[in-house]
Amino acid sequence: MIADMYRRTRGKIPIIGAGGIFNGQEAYKKITAGASLVQIYTSYAYHGPPIVQKIKKELDYLIKENDYYRIHETVGRAPAK
Repeated sequence: MIADMYRRTRGKIPIIGAGGIFNGQEAYKKITAGASLVQIYTSYAYHGPPIVQKIKKELDYLIKENDYYRIHETVGRAPAK
């Protein structure tokens, strides 16, 4: 759904990815689909403040692993289906 909305809006409208984000991989998947923001409410409610650093650390790793330097470079970069 995120990728579809990203394509339809040509990336001109901010999209918030929400639901099921408990690690950096899940956040990265939503961002590369087109989300410019992610919501981590449920994981924060279950795991508290430490989850933020965990997700951030994993996300930083994935950004570098995929040859990007900044998070905004990854928005909408998922391969087309």
